[in-house]
Amino acid sequence: VFSVPFLSPLDAEPLLASARTTGKLVSVEDHGLGGLGSILSELLATRRNSIAFHPMRLGSEPLTVAGTNDQLLARHGLTAALIAEAATNLRPYD
Repeated sequence: VFSVPFLSPLDAEPLLASARTTGKLVSVEDHGLGGLGSILSELLATRRNSIAFHPMRLGSEPLTVAGTNDQLLARHGLTAALIAEAATNLRPYD
């Protein structure tokens, strides 16, 4: 588990080293397309890594509902249980 508090400059080597060990990488962020998941997708593609990748983020639907932070994250599948499930079920490429 890595915390990435800022995207630039991204210290990619520790992330890639860990991902090479497991063969997989899951990113989780509480906003939409264009953040860490997008940056990691591009990084993996340009370095031609055979690492299975699953970005988890808010959906594309506008947030038109109110609720607590936990309720809104759950609405988008960003609960601890679902994140753990995604990480467990993601299979490395052979």
